[in-house]
Amino acid sequence: MNRFWFNDVLSIVYGVSFSRGAYRALRVPAEVKDGLINDWIDQHGTQRDLEERFLQSRRLEVPIILVGDDEQDYDEKYTTFFTLMENTGYFDLKVEWQNRIYKLLYDGVTDFQDFDDHCTCKLILIDDFPQIKTPIV
Repeated sequence: MNRFWFNDVLSIVYGVSFSRGAYRALRVPAEVKDGLINDWIDQHGTQRDLEERFLQSRRLEVPIILVGDDEQDYDEKYTTFFTLMENTGYFDLKVEWQNRIYKLLYDGVTDFQDFDDHCTCKLILIDDFPQIKTPIV
Protein backbone atom coordinates (compact mmCIF):
# COMPACT_ATOMS: atom_id res chain seq x y z
CA MET A 1 0.00 0.00 0.00
CA ASN A 2 1.44 3.35 -1.00
CA ARG A 3 0.49 6.70 0.45
CA PHE A 4 0.82 9.78 -1.77
CA TRP A 5 0.85 13.40 -0.68
CA PHE A 6 -0.01 15.46 -3.74
CA ASN A 7 1.32 18.69 -2.25
CA ASP A 8 4.61 17.10 -1.21
CA VAL A 9 6.04 13.92 -2.70
CA LEU A 10 4.18 13.85 -6.02
CA SER A 11 4.81 17.51 -6.68
CA ILE A 12 8.51 17.48 -5.76
CA VAL A 13 9.56 14.04 -7.01
CA TYR A 14 7.22 13.55 -9.98
CA GLY A 15 6.29 17.13 -10.89
CA VAL A 16 2.58 16.29 -10.50
CA SER A 17 0.01 18.76 -9.20
CA PHE A 18 -3.75 18.84 -9.10
CA SER A 19 -5.35 21.04 -11.75
CA ARG A 20 -8.51 23.10 -11.39
CA GLY A 21 -11.47 20.88 -10.57
CA ALA A 22 -9.48 18.04 -8.99
CA TYR A 23 -11.01 18.43 -5.56
CA ARG A 24 -14.52 18.56 -7.02
CA ALA A 25 -13.78 15.33 -8.91
CA LEU A 26 -12.84 13.62 -5.64
CA ARG A 27 -16.13 14.68 -4.05
CA VAL A 28 -18.45 13.09 -6.62
CA PRO A 29 -20.88 11.01 -4.53
CA ALA A 30 -21.23 7.29 -5.12
CA GLU A 31 -24.45 5.83 -6.51
CA VAL A 32 -26.48 3.33 -4.52
CA LYS A 33 -26.53 -0.25 -5.83
CA ASP A 34 -29.86 -1.82 -6.63
CA GLY A 35 -30.88 -4.01 -3.71
CA LEU A 36 -33.38 -6.81 -3.67
CA ILE A 37 -36.42 -5.85 -5.74
CA ASN A 38 -39.66 -7.75 -6.15
CA ASP A 39 -42.06 -6.60 -8.86
CA TRP A 40 -45.03 -8.78 -8.00
CA ILE A 41 -47.31 -9.33 -10.99
CA ASP A 42 -50.43 -9.24 -8.78
CA GLN A 43 -49.51 -6.05 -6.82
CA HIS A 44 -49.15 -2.36 -7.63
CA GLY A 45 -45.71 -0.77 -7.51
CA THR A 46 -42.50 -2.47 -6.53
CA GLN A 47 -41.36 -3.97 -3.24
CA ARG A 48 -37.80 -2.95 -2.30
CA ASP A 49 -35.70 -4.29 0.54
CA LEU A 50 -34.08 -1.23 2.12
CA GLU A 51 -32.66 -3.12 5.11
CA GLU A 52 -29.08 -2.83 3.79
CA ARG A 53 -27.95 -0.42 1.10
CA PHE A 54 -24.59 -0.59 -0.62
CA LEU A 55 -22.66 1.87 -2.80
CA GLN A 56 -21.29 1.42 -6.33
CA SER A 57 -17.57 1.91 -6.97
CA ARG A 58 -16.81 5.43 -8.16
CA ARG A 59 -14.95 6.22 -11.39
CA LEU A 60 -13.18 9.52 -10.82
CA GLU A 61 -11.52 11.73 -13.43
CA VAL A 62 -8.99 13.85 -11.56
CA PRO A 63 -7.25 16.57 -13.62
CA ILE A 64 -3.49 16.87 -13.12
CA ILE A 65 -0.49 18.55 -14.67
CA LEU A 66 2.95 16.92 -14.77
CA VAL A 67 5.79 19.42 -15.25
CA GLY A 68 9.52 18.99 -15.76
CA ASP A 69 12.29 21.57 -15.56
CA ASP A 70 13.12 20.83 -19.21
CA GLU A 71 12.27 18.18 -21.80
CA GLN A 72 14.69 15.58 -20.38
CA ASP A 73 13.49 16.13 -16.79
CA TYR A 74 9.87 15.92 -18.00
CA ASP A 75 10.55 12.62 -19.80
CA GLU A 76 12.10 11.13 -16.64
CA LYS A 77 9.27 12.32 -14.38
CA TYR A 78 6.63 11.19 -16.88
CA THR A 79 8.10 7.68 -17.18
CA THR A 80 8.63 7.30 -13.43
CA PHE A 81 5.18 8.59 -12.47
CA PHE A 82 3.15 6.54 -14.94
CA THR A 83 5.23 3.40 -14.24
CA LEU A 84 4.45 3.91 -10.55
CA MET A 85 0.73 4.40 -11.22
CA GLU A 86 0.51 1.35 -13.50
CA ASN A 87 2.30 -0.96 -11.04
CA THR A 88 1.10 0.24 -7.64
CA GLY A 89 -2.36 -1.28 -7.30
CA TYR A 90 -4.41 0.35 -4.56
CA PHE A 91 -2.85 3.44 -3.02
CA ASP A 92 -3.83 5.95 -0.36
CA LEU A 93 -4.23 9.54 -1.53
CA LYS A 94 -4.01 11.98 1.37
CA VAL A 95 -5.91 15.25 0.81
CA GLU A 96 -5.10 17.44 3.80
CA TRP A 97 -7.60 20.24 3.33
CA GLN A 98 -10.44 17.68 3.21
CA ASN A 99 -8.92 15.79 6.16
CA ARG A 100 -9.47 12.60 4.21
CA ILE A 101 -7.54 9.67 2.82
CA TYR A 102 -8.91 8.05 -0.34
CA LYS A 103 -8.04 4.43 -1.21
CA LEU A 104 -7.83 4.46 -5.01
CA LEU A 105 -6.77 2.38 -7.99
CA TYR A 106 -5.28 3.81 -11.19
CA ASP A 107 -7.22 2.85 -14.34
CA GLY A 108 -5.80 5.11 -17.07
CA VAL A 109 -6.07 8.68 -18.37
CA THR A 110 -8.34 10.81 -20.54
CA ASP A 111 -7.88 14.20 -22.21
CA PHE A 112 -4.12 13.66 -22.46
CA GLN A 113 -2.17 16.58 -23.95
CA ASP A 114 1.62 16.33 -24.28
CA PHE A 115 3.95 19.31 -24.61
CA ASP A 116 7.75 19.67 -24.60
CA ASP A 117 8.19 19.99 -20.84
CA HIS A 118 4.76 19.13 -19.38
CA CYS A 119 1.53 17.29 -19.93
CA THR A 120 -2.05 17.63 -18.74
CA CYS A 121 -4.60 14.88 -18.37
CA LYS A 122 -7.32 13.48 -16.18
CA LEU A 123 -6.28 10.45 -14.15
CA ILE A 124 -9.00 7.82 -14.12
CA LEU A 125 -9.07 6.55 -10.56
CA ILE A 126 -11.39 3.87 -9.17
CA ASP A 127 -12.72 4.20 -5.63
CA ASP A 128 -13.89 0.72 -4.66
CA PHE A 129 -14.40 1.85 -1.06
CA PRO A 130 -16.69 4.91 -1.27
CA GLN A 131 -18.29 4.09 2.08
CA ILE A 132 -14.98 4.52 3.93
CA LYS A 133 -14.27 8.06 5.12
CA THR A 134 -10.78 7.75 6.61
CA PRO A 135 -9.61 10.91 8.41
CA ILE A 136 -5.95 11.93 8.46
CA VAL A 137 -4.46 11.28 11.90
